Amino acid sequence: MGGVDLGVGLCLKPHQELLSKDSAITSVYDPAFGTAGFLTRAARWLKENNPNSLLRLYGHERTPRTAGVGRGNLLIS
Repeated sequence: MGGVDLGVGLCLKPHQELLSKDSAITSVYDPAFGTAGFLTRAARWLKENNPNSLLRLYGHERTPRTAGVGRGNLLIS
């Protein structure tokens, strides 16, 4: 398990019961967006645990080039 997977597990697993409800709306914010590694793994974890949930991903990145790579990663994941 990598560092990103560990972070996702630490952030989301304690709320697994709440996140697995049918009407769950989940927002995930990454203040250091980078190449969107955390957000893509969080989205994968949430969809595996509740495919019916509504997912909203947000992030912030200072470097425009890195933010572009991150947005591309989110589109293809």
